[in-house]
Amino acid sequence: MLSLLRAATILSDYPLFSYRTSWDQRRALTGAPLTNGTAVDHLLDAGVTVAIGLEEDWIVRDLGVLAGIVYKNGGGKLDEGQALDLAGANVYKLLGLDDSAASENIDEFVVFEGSPLEVGSRVRAVGDGLGEVKVFDYEE
Repeated sequence: MLSLLRAATILSDYPLFSYRTSWDQRRALTGAPLTNGTAVDHLLDAGVTVAIGLEEDWIVRDLGVLAGIVYKNGGGKLDEGQALDLAGANVYKLLGLDDSAASENIDEFVVFEGSPLEVGSRVRAVGDGLGEVKVFDYEE
């Protein structure tokens, strides 16, 4: 039904991961291991376009991890590309923006060692779109 309405939503920290901090939240879908599925899972099953929002600016550093948690808790409902879209392409779609504007800035990039959805992944290089590339060499 919601997909027929072309419904869309942006979930920030607490709706994304419900932590049941009050009695009113007792029916919140916390995800594994307490419940089968989260709010994101149910919205995606209903055909709703979902994106991850930020309550505060500093949370941007954790976007990959947040998308990774949704990916892991989804039980295989999402592939890695769809999980990354929660923090990227779906935001453009929700705001009615043409994501070709994002693809025009192809010289802006981030190279990860490992998956950006994993906690242990590291940023190895960043291209700023102005012709400068910073490479990070970590000492083991």
